[in-house]
Amino acid sequence: MAVAAFSEDGKYYSYISKDGRLRIWETETNILKQEYTPDLHLRSPPVCLQWITLAVSNSSQKGKGGKRNSISHDESQSIALGTKNGKILIYSLAQAKVETVLSLNQGHAYNSSINALDWQRKSGLYSCNKSSYLYQWDLSKGNVKFKYNVTVDNKNKQANNISAIKIIPHNQDTSADYIITASWQVCLWRLHNEDATILRHLGHNTTAKALLSVTTSNGSSWLIEGSQNERLLSFWDVTITEEHLPQVNGEVSSPKKKQRKTSVSISSTPMYSFILEDAPSFIDASMRSEDEGSSLQIAAATRSGVVHYYRHTLNGSSVKPIKPSVTIQVTSSGATPFPLQCCHLRSQDVLVGYTSGPVTLFENVTPDLKSKTQILIRAEQSEQTSKVDKRKNETNEVNKVRTGDTKDVTYVEPMGGVSRKRPVPGGKVVTVFLVGTNSD
Repeated sequence: MAVAAFSEDGKYYSYISKDGRLRIWETETNILKQEYTPDLHLRSPPVCLQWITLAVSNSSQKGKGGKRNSISHDESQSIALGTKNGKILIYSLAQAKVETVLSLNQGHAYNSSINALDWQRKSGLYSCNKSSYLYQWDLSKGNVKFKYNVTVDNKNKQANNISAIKIIPHNQDTSADYIITASWQVCLWRLHNEDATILRHLGHNTTAKALLSVTTSNGSSWLIEGSQNERLLSFWDVTITEEHLPQVNGEVSSPKKKQRKTSVSISSTPMYSFILEDAPSFIDASMRSEDEGSSLQIAAATRSGVVHYYRHTLNGSSVKPIKPSVTIQVTSSGATPFPLQCCHLRSQDVLVGYTSGPVTLFENVTPDLKSKTQILIRAEQSEQTSKVDKRKNETNEVNKVRTGDTKDVTYVEPMGGVSRKRPVPGGKVVTVFLVGTNSD
């Protein structure tokens, strides 16, 4: 259940506060760019978020003869917000408002809380609710494309309390999607035409709050999995191969293919384990090819307020846990620690975010692999307040978005193809206006 995330390019960092507000920072300037308070955020607050990219078609002006000269396709960044009442809010960064509200119709399961979200360009947006159902959404129409039941047969009732999902990229010639679900058990599923088939069990997770990150290189995919009460990160090879493809109509059902379809692989030991000084609160991973082989980078922020950085060349597997290459800390000149909250890998650098009093600050750090501990000495908040306030006044950075003062509101601002909902008999028709104001 991710309540914080960086945009794909790392330019923005978003966070859902405890009171249900969405805050978005610009990481290059440390500016709180936007702040959004969803309607009914106290009764049905956002509980998870996911950055997504939407295609926007822009038609040029009409030329002679009334014909348009050209049509360009741009992309806009948005944030999908999963709420406690089962709705998904699509918040536009450019428009600073919710443009679409996604909700299930009566033909689907009841609107239980959204536990997790994930998005990929090829597969689109997936959501998972408390009832252990996965939904693939058609964002252009605002409705559900496919629904999947990902319930695991287990005596432990907590086994189906899914807290995180992750789509696995692949280059196989199939329309099937592959996705990781994490609860007390981590599983790899194949999703195809509303049929969910479990392919692998990846050990066990000991918490209801899992952290997942996927990285790819040269057609291979790896999963980094952690939990918010364990001091270990697990590294799994989750590459999708021909053995994972669904059987198509007309294909000969040989004994080998029947076995492929019905058998479930159980992987109890990961390729690698990475040890931390405290349980992780935020993780990121990347992989790149080098002369020596595939080089893995992992950055993990911990509950204790440090960031561990790992650099490891893949070479077989290892049972012995791998220690951090360097641990990054931020303190004041008077040894007051500034807790690190988040991290994002950027080529050779790590973008870190830390809190100094009420302010969240971001900085690119080049890991010093010659030392096991890298301590950054930074000015305390009292020394930076005037600089931050001056920059805020000059750029007029904060866009606070508020809804009208209403007690019971249902609103939909759909994209193309989404119709507005009709009010229930006897219900009140309320119009909601989103008002943007500049902060003082």
